[in-house]
Amino acid sequence: MSNGGGLKKLLNNNLFVFIVSLVLAFAIWLTYSVYGGEVQEKTFDAVPVTFDSMSVPEQFNLEAFGEYTKSIQVTVNGRKSAVGTATENDIKVVAVTNAVTTSGKQTLQLSVSSTNPNIEIVNYYPLYIEVYFDSYAEVQMDLTANITGLESPGSQYRIGEPALSQTKVKASGPATEVNKIDKILAAVNVEDTITSTTTFDTAILPIDKYGNEIQNITVAGADDIKLTIPVYKKAKLPVKVDFTNVPTGIDVNDYVTYSAGEISVEAEESTIDSLTSLSVGKIDFTTLSNSKKSFKFSLQNLPGIIVTDGTKEVTATVNLSSFTTRRIKVPANAVTVSNATSYKCKINDNSIPVTVIGPKNKIGVVDSGDIVAALTVENSMKKGDNSAYLALSLKGSSGCWVYGSYKVNFTLS
Repeated sequence: MSNGGGLKKLLNNNLFVFIVSLVLAFAIWLTYSVYGGEVQEKTFDAVPVTFDSMSVPEQFNLEAFGEYTKSIQVTVNGRKSAVGTATENDIKVVAVTNAVTTSGKQTLQLSVSSTNPNIEIVNYYPLYIEVYFDSYAEVQMDLTANITGLESPGSQYRIGEPALSQTKVKASGPATEVNKIDKILAAVNVEDTITSTTTFDTAILPIDKYGNEIQNITVAGADDIKLTIPVYKKAKLPVKVDFTNVPTGIDVNDYVTYSAGEISVEAEESTIDSLTSLSVGKIDFTTLSNSKKSFKFSLQNLPGIIVTDGTKEVTATVNLSSFTTRRIKVPANAVTVSNATSYKCKINDNSIPVTVIGPKNKIGVVDSGDIVAALTVENSMKKGDNSAYLALSLKGSSGCWVYGSYKVNFTLS
């Protein structure tokens, strides 16, 4: 009796009835939304294709190569709410490989299923895909340059031997195709006339014996391979030697002759355009006495220069026999000492005799006061007896120079 009264009391409670009604209404709406209502279709244009376990092909050392269909179109249906929230991730497309036992192009059936219980697969396209299967192989081969469109820039230029950034490559892919490779080309098409050395990107092409490009081959590092075509500009240049420590008032060209006048050379266009003569070497003027002396210079290793007329060396003859010599003593106390040590430096000799060379009409006025002598005491020198070469030069005596090198003995204490 009390239970019946309690239920009656609840039913007469307006708040309780409202809450129960609200819960029942929501449950009915939810059930209708999921299991009832309008059925809709939705099409996904790019659902990814995956392979199954590939266990059968792997038993025969087969794997997939080349291009094949990577995604397909799939149509699903279901209640409006379920279809509206569905994505490609709710669909599984698997290429079935359990019949693949031989190499070649294989037709694989597709297994399409829904991983979402609220949507169903209606149809899909294509129904199958074609995939090339073969065993893996690789080969090491020489790389051959293949240049098209290259034209001569003119008779004043020469195109040199093209050079590849690497001469061997590794090609890999399906064994059937790898075995067809006859050669591998690094192809370049030169569209414009070039007058200087130019580096090009290349297209790497595996070629069979019939001249056809082979597909499905991967060449390691193909994107990084470059081809450089050297271009040299021709010129005829007069020979010269660079003289250092030349006394003021002396034009060395008045005293030097060369075994060759002009030399035919090739070099980069920018190099040739910057040259008015061909420097073959250097001569320190302070090493020259008042005599006639010849110097031989090899032309075989000139930086950036190629000699094209067969000349192997040039002889430069310097004739200073018209000059005269004079012996002058430099007082030890006139030597400037640059001392990097904490010791005191004392030159052992009272004076240093040096040879000065110059024109007869000028050398007579040179005396010891015109000679600048400097001694450098290195930090590495130890206490006690040491020796070093003097740095010598002349001041105010046009056309004269100190000849030779002179070592002095000194004591650090």
